[in-house]
Amino acid sequence: MRPGVDLVGGFASLRPAYVRNCGKDRSMQPSPKLPMGCRSSPKRGPAPSNFTDARLSSIIVNLGRRRTASGEGPSTLQAAARRRRVTSDQELFAKGLATYQKIVAGNFLAHEQAYQALHEVLVSEAKEDFVFVDLACGAAPYSAAALAGTGVVRYVGVDISRPALEIAREKLAPLACPIELRCKDFVEAIDAWEGWLDVVWIGLSLHHLRTSEKRAFMGKVERLIPRDGLFLIWEPTCLEGEDREGWVERFSTYLKGLPMSLDELAAMDSHQRASDYAETAATWKGMAREAGFEKADQLFTSPDRLTGMYLFRR
Repeated sequence: MRPGVDLVGGFASLRPAYVRNCGKDRSMQPSPKLPMGCRSSPKRGPAPSNFTDARLSSIIVNLGRRRTASGEGPSTLQAAARRRRVTSDQELFAKGLATYQKIVAGNFLAHEQAYQALHEVLVSEAKEDFVFVDLACGAAPYSAAALAGTGVVRYVGVDISRPALEIAREKLAPLACPIELRCKDFVEAIDAWEGWLDVVWIGLSLHHLRTSEKRAFMGKVERLIPRDGLFLIWEPTCLEGEDREGWVERFSTYLKGLPMSLDELAAMDSHQRASDYAETAATWKGMAREAGFEKADQLFTSPDRLTGMYLFRR
């Protein structure tokens, strides 16, 4: 296996005890926007910096997805309805860009530690030469840092926000591998995928699907993963015995403790009540097993116990 590396500039800090220190580092600052473009040829450049406005806008778009249960596969009409909801939510939540920027800059949702955990898995568990598929990637600054020093031979990023992908081209420049960026809804991208998926990663986006949709999506990913492939997710997680409403109220209480204005807190609370569908750890793992994955492990729990990271293998 490959040794770990010090990812200077990619994270505010990469600490071995990432679970213990989760949420303590509040030093992140947004970076200026970068030149536009949607694809990048492999080349080296400066280490990836932190979030930009376009990345935050992309996150808000992905956080704003609300879908109704649809069984094994959405119809053309359902897909069109989903796109309309995304557009509507993008307009609504783009107004709260500065609010979400504060949350990311403060590391309140533990982005740094989650992506350090991803890096460690890629170093220790992924095969020597792998294709990395980054679903709902946004501008991908954290993904670029997580992939530094690994055996990635090709990066494929998928996101519905073209401005975020334009930023991602520069953020991913340090990676010495071919980079492909696809402007598409991640569900539709997997529906149309051809070929194997060595490593699939999705963070804080899968929970916008309802339970039946999550299960169907996982089944589609499982059929595209080879025997030595990895499927990793980082998503809101209910406590055992807690339902969605309980998680929503717990997150609402957590938000009230953050250093933000009442208007900012109200905007975030309104979003999560409308769009977030957390599952228990047992449900996340159970859905993966039902989808065909033989191994389902929880790797990461945030100190506030609001999110968890999971690794699924065939």
